Amino acid sequence: AAAYAEAGIPEYWIVNLGESTVEVRREPDPASGTYRTRIVARGGETLIAVTVPGLAVAVADLFD
Repeated sequence: AAAYAEAGIPEYWIVNLGESTVEVRREPDPASGTYRTRIVARGGETLIAVTVPGLAVAVADLFD
């Protein structure tokens, strides 16, 4: 996470197969190497990418 934040990567997703969740980090702070926003989505939730217009992913679809 720190390397991505320091590089200014605006958003990244971590798919956790063991817990059937998707962690999304957004709003990097390059100076501190952290992200201001962290979301953990589960089963019935849908994630909408901020960096890819029109991309919406139903979390449950990733684990079927």
